[in-house]
Amino acid sequence: MTKSKDLLFIFLTSTCLGLFYIVDTLLFSASASLVGNEKQKTSVFKRVDTTPELTEKLPFSQNYKNPCWYEAAPELGKKLHCLPYYYVIGVPKCGTTDLCRRIMMHPSISNKVMKGNHWLTSFRFGKFRELSNYLRLFDYAVETDIRRKRNQDGFHNVIFGDCTPSISWNNRHMILQAKRDNKTVEPLSNAEIIKHLNPNSKIIVILRNPVERVYSEYLFFNGADNNPTEFHKRVVNSVSNMSACLQTDTLRTCIYSRPINSSHRKAEMVRLQVGVYHVFLEDFIKVFGRQQILIIKLENYSYHINQTMNKIFSFLDVGRVADPELNKNITTSSPANTRSGGDKLLGDMLPETRRILTEFYRPYNERLTELLGPEFNYTM
Repeated sequence: MTKSKDLLFIFLTSTCLGLFYIVDTLLFSASASLVGNEKQKTSVFKRVDTTPELTEKLPFSQNYKNPCWYEAAPELGKKLHCLPYYYVIGVPKCGTTDLCRRIMMHPSISNKVMKGNHWLTSFRFGKFRELSNYLRLFDYAVETDIRRKRNQDGFHNVIFGDCTPSISWNNRHMILQAKRDNKTVEPLSNAEIIKHLNPNSKIIVILRNPVERVYSEYLFFNGADNNPTEFHKRVVNSVSNMSACLQTDTLRTCIYSRPINSSHRKAEMVRLQVGVYHVFLEDFIKVFGRQQILIIKLENYSYHINQTMNKIFSFLDVGRVADPELNKNITTSSPANTRSGGDKLLGDMLPETRRILTEFYRPYNERLTELLGPEFNYTM
């Protein structure tokens, strides 16, 4: 069933990419004359369409707050392309859906993008390898919000982001591709790919107690199989598989290269590696530095949404929401993607399961506390 869902998702994504291309062409044809009337003079860049790793430095326009540039377009003269200004990189089941929804309610942030496009982590390793496939995902936002909206000075101050929680931890396809290519050097991390495309990218992460996170994820993905006893079996299996991996490989390898053969599929339903936060956070901090990364704790966000959203808007340099009604809507609307009533009836995990998970995550939580400070101490 899982394989069928994956194939269906790939098919639908392929279809969407094709539709984006058609819509993009039609939209640009209708607005080409408007592009030519930009008040500021713009240079046209002839980009070689290749993978992100091989993409040369992009000449971002000073007329746009979002990282944008004009490219030569056959029969159209020139076309505006843009990369995300910010990335919400995770973590899954830590409130990313709710957080992204509230972020995109800000009047200076476009909501014309889909959450979880997975291009950086998955789809670019198939037939959508070229950067143009990624850019096409944002064409609607570029055309409707980024290019058309400007302030009184003619500056285009609207931005958009990429909210894909798998960016934080899913580096498996990159590693597999490196093995297929017989590369002897360690492949780039997702952080390095983003940095290569736009060194000024702003990174947002939201974390949650990893013990609670993994149970929430199990309940979300496993349908009729959901029950505390089955969860316990899978946790025991997953801990055993991780221990076996650590006997022969480094922690970083075991976290990024999760088991993929059929004997481990049951264990994969309990993705312990996603909660070993410090591994991927160290990668992103190493690449971007602490100043370009905002790390939020779900346990604080849930009770202090107003303060957290103002902190995020300040981090993104879009300012507080001036409209009181809109600000109220952003901070008081019902949470998105919460636990269903059926899941709640199942109750909590078994005490023994909680003990096993707490002990498994203890050393990694201690390292997380060392990295981020006592606010993120999940060992208590």
